[in-house]
Amino acid sequence: MKYPEIQDKVRKEIFDVVGTSRLPSMSDKPNMPYTQAVIHEVQRHSNMIPILGSHLNVEDTTVLGKKVPAGSFLIAQIWSVMKNDKVFEDGEKFNPDRYLLSDRKTFNKTVLERTIPFSVGKRNCVGEGLARMELFLIFSALIQKYEFVPASKVDLTPVWGAVLTTNPYRCKLFPDKNIHIHFDDLAKKYGPCFTLWTPLPSVVITDYEYLKDAFVTQGEAFIQRSNRPPETLLQPHPNTGVLASSGENWRLQRRTSLKILRDFGLGRNLMEEQVMRSVHEMLTQLEGIADKKNVDMFWPIQLCVGNVINESLFGYHYKYEDAERFKTFVKVVDRHLKTAQGRIPLLIAAFPWLRHVPIIGELGYHSIKRNIEQYQTFIDEEVASQVKEYDGESEPDNFVHAYMKQMKQSGNQGLDMPNLCASVLDFWLAGMETTSNSLRWHLAYMMKYPEIQDKVRKEIFDVVGTSRLPSMSDKPNMPYTQAVIHEVQRHSNMVPMLGTHKSVEDIVVKGQNIPSGTNVFAQIWSILRNDSVFEESYKFKPERYLQKDGKTMDKAVLEKTIPFSIGKRNCVGEGLARMELFLIFSALIQKYEFVPNASVDLAPEWGAVLTTKPYTKYPKGPFPLPFIGNIHQFPPDHVQLWFDEMAKVYGPCFTVWIPFPAIVLVDYEHVKEAFVTLGDTFTYRAHRSPETLLPVHDHTGILASDGDHWRLQRRTSLKILRDFGLGRNLMEEQVIRSVQEMLVQVENITDKKNVDMFWPIQLCVGNVINETLFGFHYKYEDSEKFKTFVRVVDKHLRHLQGKMPLLVSAFPWMRHLPIIGDYGYHNIKNNISSYQTFIEEEVASQLKKYDGVSEPENFVHAYMQQMSQTGNPGLDVTNLCASVLDFWLAGMETTSNSLRWHLAYMMKYPEIQDRVRKEILENVGTSRLPTMADKPNLPYTQAVIHEVQRCSNMLPFLGSHQCVEDTLIKGKHVPAGTLVFAQIWSVMKNDPVFKDANSFNPDRYLQSDGKTFDKAVLEKTIPFSIGKRNCVGEGLARMELFLIFSALIQKYEFVATSNIDLSPEWGVVLTSKPYTCQLIPQQ
Repeated sequence: MKYPEIQDKVRKEIFDVVGTSRLPSMSDKPNMPYTQAVIHEVQRHSNMIPILGSHLNVEDTTVLGKKVPAGSFLIAQIWSVMKNDKVFEDGEKFNPDRYLLSDRKTFNKTVLERTIPFSVGKRNCVGEGLARMELFLIFSALIQKYEFVPASKVDLTPVWGAVLTTNPYRCKLFPDKNIHIHFDDLAKKYGPCFTLWTPLPSVVITDYEYLKDAFVTQGEAFIQRSNRPPETLLQPHPNTGVLASSGENWRLQRRTSLKILRDFGLGRNLMEEQVMRSVHEMLTQLEGIADKKNVDMFWPIQLCVGNVINESLFGYHYKYEDAERFKTFVKVVDRHLKTAQGRIPLLIAAFPWLRHVPIIGELGYHSIKRNIEQYQTFIDEEVASQVKEYDGESEPDNFVHAYMKQMKQSGNQGLDMPNLCASVLDFWLAGMETTSNSLRWHLAYMMKYPEIQDKVRKEIFDVVGTSRLPSMSDKPNMPYTQAVIHEVQRHSNMVPMLGTHKSVEDIVVKGQNIPSGTNVFAQIWSILRNDSVFEESYKFKPERYLQKDGKTMDKAVLEKTIPFSIGKRNCVGEGLARMELFLIFSALIQKYEFVPNASVDLAPEWGAVLTTKPYTKYPKGPFPLPFIGNIHQFPPDHVQLWFDEMAKVYGPCFTVWIPFPAIVLVDYEHVKEAFVTLGDTFTYRAHRSPETLLPVHDHTGILASDGDHWRLQRRTSLKILRDFGLGRNLMEEQVIRSVQEMLVQVENITDKKNVDMFWPIQLCVGNVINETLFGFHYKYEDSEKFKTFVRVVDKHLRHLQGKMPLLVSAFPWMRHLPIIGDYGYHNIKNNISSYQTFIEEEVASQLKKYDGVSEPENFVHAYMQQMSQTGNPGLDVTNLCASVLDFWLAGMETTSNSLRWHLAYMMKYPEIQDRVRKEILENVGTSRLPTMADKPNLPYTQAVIHEVQRCSNMLPFLGSHQCVEDTLIKGKHVPAGTLVFAQIWSVMKNDPVFKDANSFNPDRYLQSDGKTFDKAVLEKTIPFSIGKRNCVGEGLARMELFLIFSALIQKYEFVATSNIDLSPEWGVVLTSKPYTCQLIPQQ
């Protein structure tokens, strides 16, 4: 790698002597003098065993006149021999030629004699013969099969030891991405038809004439597929469908599919009308966008193209406002295109047994397989739905019906359900992803070259006008528009390599022998870039497709523009794709001028399909390392402080890699834009552990679910809470009962000089939520079961912190590793299972008591009634248990912790405690407890509650939100699928509305009259979050905080027994440090 020219020279000698069809053998060695010379020179120059093992002389002797007494140790430093001997001229230089005489074949015996890496004499290396054989065979095989390119600078200084080893290095057998460029470079060195070992021998063709000879002239010889993963993973059954099948079954499936498409009007008006309907729907959707200054065209284009193929396959369109299922499928496809790239899938294609090796199998096989299974399920469900609807006799409405009819009429056993599902999957993938990506490329080029966009629009207006959309009959009259479409396809070059073809017999392509069974890759990227017919090919120049009259197409240029491939296995949907590109692109340019919001970067995003880059990348953030991202930079605790520091460097919206990209928002305006203005875009959860461990079943309950299912659970739960009096007297009476029980318990404490308020507060809050959920209170003297549950919850919150859960979240297979799996997954899961059991037992107990008809007494009863009355399958016992668990955790732990913070602040600032008590006594007195009716008359008490919540800031991060589509937050691009964290800790610490934010100052919430609230300050105090996923129990929590806190301050003065430290204990919830207090009853 340090001397690539020598590597090339060795490879050339190997190719000349051995070729590529077999590995070098020892019989080749005499014919490979330069390779031998390189091996000798590496051994001399690396000089890796500087000192031989010690020798002990057995008698007095003389060595070249020097006396050596008996019993002396002799140490031979061969390092000096092979560096300094005068026979090695310029011994510091790496020069294999020193070993060869002038004829370049005969060895220089003098130089060879002094090259002694295995020592000399009676105690030379006993395994020298084997070692020399290994060095020759292994080294020559590696150089024959691969070019080795350093991933970074190669340092030849050795690492000291008994054996001098190389400094660690990494090399590239293939580049990490943009492999097509690497292939293009290899073609310049080895010609347009060369062999790569991947590690199977594969032939790469990068020239049009070679490709035409192979796939057109000798097309029958190259119609087979590789039948290796990841291609075979696309099919649940081998050799099915159109894309990955071979032989007679491929011919049958292709012939049947083309017949059905033609019957549905491909090339005639019927199919055109279908595309036009989809275009109309898209334009209506665009017209309805209020803010046209900041539009992401991803989903409008994706749905327009997707609906064409969906109507063809299944007979219906997705509505733009109800397309969640479609969007989920598209995300799965996108993930597949990303996971299927890279070197590891190539290794598994060559050695299928590697799928069973940890890490390699996960990255190169199982992750791809799991992803594919998701969209196979999607397709199977759609096909099954259509099969149920079709009687087999009626006129077919869609592809599935028509295929079913062909199955029945032909009786051909090759037409069956596995082939139908596989063919539908093929059309979905090939018919949607490439066309939608191509259209996004078209718009990107039009924004990059606005003068060309204007010229296309002028042609459309001249030919079509504005009163109707362009149609296929207009196409012959719009040569410049056609030329632009051809040039975008050529220049974007988005499918750089066609699917593999396998030769079925020994064949010769332009004089190059290709043995039977060889995989052949056609790199059309090189053809569309390098062919001499494309003058100045790097330029975007639509005029190259037109002759001088500006109307007639240049057939020579057109012939070599082959984005759909050529030959017998060219794209079966080419006709439909060309129709869609023309009709959708021309309609968009007719109706709108497209202007970029930022610089348009036409360098592609690498993948199986080269896609356009977003107009901006992820927001800037700290530089991530491979594999671990920024996790190594996270402090062991108080990560919110580190994020706050990062925001000072990168701004209030930045990216951290954990190790997948996650965007952190740290100011109110960004959080509001994301979760309120763009609320529907950020309603999804991460669906990664440890969040997914909380419910027994994934995607259940409220906290960790999303989509329609989350809406159903949230809506049902809020209805039940309102029915139980949330916001009315019923719920208030329940809270006051719990307060009275707590005050009785506190009054009975004998020694009020040293009181720990942990359990009185915990039971008071816990009994409110327990009565709501299950209809009963725990008694203070009989609450061991409750206390056990609280300890389990506390342990859970501690297990969630740290870096291990982040690693398992990013790489689920790590749960199987020792230590990492324990701390990042199993400890959390085992702990969660104990309180899942607690909840399930309580729910089961309540289910037994309820008849389903009577007036519900608690949440469990009410949920059961909703299940019975609505019949909605999304309301079931599994979701009931998950929702109850969510309310238990969120409704108890946060409120009880907040109340402990309230008392800590009151003891730290006794003058504020006195002021709160004075307000309560003046407005409520001492004969009754404060009620919600008193709240408007207690503005200072409310201000203190707000300020404690702001200063304690006990939930630094909100639960993760996942972006469901590409969007912009304050001009920062957020790609679909990105996790977004809102750090409200920073919002409530740093927003300029909070003057002198580090001071505890409740008066900031009140205007100068001491009664009216400052709305600007209140708006940015968001301890319960904001937007569609704000805390569902916020109303109950605010009621509890007011009623419990005001009752405690009314009845007692709280005096610290030691200094109160307001610095928090780190965890998912920031808790106050443990304290005790003296309680002074107030008369």
